[in-house]
Amino acid sequence: MSRYREWDPQCKVYVGNLGNNASKNELEDVFSKYGPLRNVWVARNPPGFAFIEFEDPRDAEDAVRGLDGTRCCGARIIVEMSNGKSRSRYNRRRSPARRSREVICASPNFVCRVLSVKVPMEKEGAFEIQIKVSLTQHPVSKLVKESVPFETISYGPEETSRVDIYGTSLSKDSPIFVYIHGGYWQELSKDISNYPVLPLVESGIRVFVPGYCLAPEASVGDIIEQIKRLGEYVLKEATQSGTRSVWFGGHSAGAHLAASLLDEEWFKRFDQKVQNIFKGLILISGIYDLVPIVQTYVNEPLRLDEKK
Repeated sequence: MSRYREWDPQCKVYVGNLGNNASKNELEDVFSKYGPLRNVWVARNPPGFAFIEFEDPRDAEDAVRGLDGTRCCGARIIVEMSNGKSRSRYNRRRSPARRSREVICASPNFVCRVLSVKVPMEKEGAFEIQIKVSLTQHPVSKLVKESVPFETISYGPEETSRVDIYGTSLSKDSPIFVYIHGGYWQELSKDISNYPVLPLVESGIRVFVPGYCLAPEASVGDIIEQIKRLGEYVLKEATQSGTRSVWFGGHSAGAHLAASLLDEEWFKRFDQKVQNIFKGLILISGIYDLVPIVQTYVNEPLRLDEKK
């Protein structure tokens, strides 16, 4: 019997177009995010390709789908099953038994631990993917607070009704941009959402990054009312300081909350001078139709129904 264990072709992935300096450790770091590995073999003479063996063939398929054509080890790699089947051939029905796994991703401002769960749907070969995340503060958030002068002010009675005002060293009549963080109305905070601050303050713009109540402690309607109180505070502050330009913006659920300031009845309560200060909205990847999320895990703490 050979002393070499035979590789399972259903678990083995071919990686091509590698840079000459690609290392085993680099490949392990990239491919192990898709599941446990049995072996990693990197060619040296000639260089430029490798074979990765997973413990589970489904993890191998996931790696082909996720990594083919992406940049790795300094080059745009080719990833396919070692038997020659590319990712386009792997859309067949897979076993419904699929373990959850945690993948750690890093953004410029926070570390995200992603727990992904694949659930078989009625249509053969299709899967619904729902992702739950937990977030921890990244040093960049701390860096912003250490390098940009700011103060924290209350804009309402709730403990969460506090806003960090960056650029306190700028003139009081400087333009204002209010950035409302996202997180499906239930995640994140102002403390890890200050990433727009540096370039804007450098351009002479004061940046307001507010906190707000999160579900399930507050409903979406409650949060909207809280953001409207924030809007009143900011516009009052702008009027008193002589600011002539205020923009509100947000990402994802934060864009939805910023859009709530388009409520005509709310806007009419301000006189013409204040209305002229409010220049507009910058909405990034907003969620405006809430009906599709009613049947997802996102709605568990929100408790929305189609009537709401």
